[in-house]
Amino acid sequence: MPRLISGEISYCNNPAGKTQNQFGREIFSVSVQANGIRTLRVLCEFDNLGLTRDVTYTVGPDWRPLECYVRIAEEQRELGSGWFRFTPTSAEGEAFTLNEGRFSQRIALDKPVNAFGAHPICCDIWKLAHVETVQTDNLQIIDNCFNSSTLSAGNSGPIMAPRTYDYWYRGEETLTVKSGTYHCHKFEWPVRDGKTLIMWTTLDDYLPVRMTYPEGERIYDLVELEVRE
Repeated sequence: MPRLISGEISYCNNPAGKTQNQFGREIFSVSVQANGIRTLRVLCEFDNLGLTRDVTYTVGPDWRPLECYVRIAEEQRELGSGWFRFTPTSAEGEAFTLNEGRFSQRIALDKPVNAFGAHPICCDIWKLAHVETVQTDNLQIIDNCFNSSTLSAGNSGPIMAPRTYDYWYRGEETLTVKSGTYHCHKFEWPVRDGKTLIMWTTLDDYLPVRMTYPEGERIYDLVELEVRE
């Protein structure tokens, strides 16, 4: 049987001097096969937007994407769904969306895709497996990536679009959240309008422990975790 990891991430507003207010959650499980292939299954709920996102995402032992299914819905309408597949020489997608209708994508590649951003916090964290964990003052650029939406909540498409990600590695820290105390890698991701997203992950499985954005006004914490070896 594969190793099984499951948990929940809480999405909270975190205004300075005020009480945190939860606006959503991410419920996930990860199965890790003996050959190193791992599959993430995740439900994201945004109470403030009336939005749900279902994602099933598989990566190889090298953390590069193999395939992904994304479905996005609001309370009163379906926004779209799509299936994406990645090989060393191609990226392909089949989707139906509210804005684009039915379409297919075929993109030839000269090297394998490093990461696919399907927008769950767990997917954001898995990109960090490609960042060298050597603390320097140098910004690391992870190129040859794709994502499924240009919106921060991922509530468009899904459609496959090229993307490059920039990160700083900030060393190791020990962090305590509701689910426990973890020794973590710490990363910074410069995003929109000069804002910085800060992420703490477990060392081996790259599970999200905490993420803050922008500048601490939103906080995403690992509140439940269970591991079956």
